This record gives sequence, C-alpha cells and structure tokens, in this order.
Amino acid sequence: MRLMLVGALVTPHLDHPAPLLTDLTREETLALQRLQNACIRYIYGTIPRTAHVTPYRLALGWLSAGGRKEVINCSLASRIIRDASPVYLRSGFRVIGVPTETEEIRQSARRRPPVLYYKVPRTASLDHSFEFSSAIAINKLPFITNILSPPPHFKSLHTSFLMQHEKAEWLRRCGAEGLAPVPPELTQALNLN
Repeated sequence: MRLMLVGALVTPHLDHPAPLLTDLTREETLALQRLQNACIRYIYGTIPRTAHVTPYRLALGWLSAGGRKEVINCSLASRIIRDASPVYLRSGFRVIGVPTETEEIRQSARRRPPVLYYKVPRTASLDHSFEFSSAIAINKLPFITNILSPPPHFKSLHTSFLMQHEKAEWLRRCGAEGLAPVPPELTQALNLN
C-alpha cells in the first residue's frame, strides 16, 4: 500500500520535470535524492536512521534520482532526434554518420564511435544543458549504434543498463568501506548478481 502511495503521489513529481532539471547544482540533486530516500524509508518503515538506503532502493528496482533523470532525458532526446521535432530542440543534436551532419572526427579503432557529436562546453550552464548531458549519456550506452532508429525498448534497456551499473557501484563501495552489501532483512528480496 505504501509503495502504491509513493508511486502515485511522489514519483510523478520527481519524473515529470526531469528534462528541466538538467542544470541542478549538487546540493539540489542531493535534495532530490534525499526526497527519494525519505520515500524508501516510508515504504519499508523499519530502516534505521543511520542505515544506507541504497540496498533498499535496489531491492525495489528503483534507480537513483540522477539515474531516473538520465533515463527520462535520454528517452526524450532519442524521440526528439528520431522524429526531428520540435525543430528548435532537434537543432541542438548533431548525429554522427549522417552525411549532412558529419564532420571529420579522429577516432581510435579500439573505441566504439559515438553516435552524437558535441562540443566541449565553455560555460557551466552549457555543461548542464539538456543537449550536452543527453548526448554524453547516449554516447555511453552500449546498445545504441544508430540514434536515428533506436531499439524498440530503449527506456527499459537504458534502465537495466543503469541498474546494473548502480548495483556494481554499490558492491564496489561496500568493499571499499567494509559494509554489508545486503541487510539481513533483504536477503530474499535483493540479488546483486
């Protein structure tokens, strides 16, 4: 019941403005993460105040606030690029491999070539812009070879890719800090493999 309440009343407020929240400061992003952590504590009801919330979030199958924002932004960016609409947003993305937009880019044969071209931002506001952050995130995805025809299940593939990354990051952090990766009450609910 608590999970349904949070899903209906809180998560839409985290997800809906995601494309507008690309330029948040670290403090503002931390506030969003704390809001999500408070929701997770409410859902479980028994998490000690000093306990890490990450394994509980992973047991729910939720991405971090930053991961959710990235999935939504990349899904929106892929639709904008694929449909070429709206034009004012599409003009900010330059696809590599399309003859009209290709520039000569020197690349290593060992590295997977990027699908979107971007210039290094010269200001902090450009560094956090929708186009730049989406292009960086899309270029990191291993399952994207042609952004003009993304896979049919783009959002679910991206979510599972980030979930694997967040689980691996949690295990690395537990090893470095000497933490138990799975609290005893979650041994049946969470599989980190």
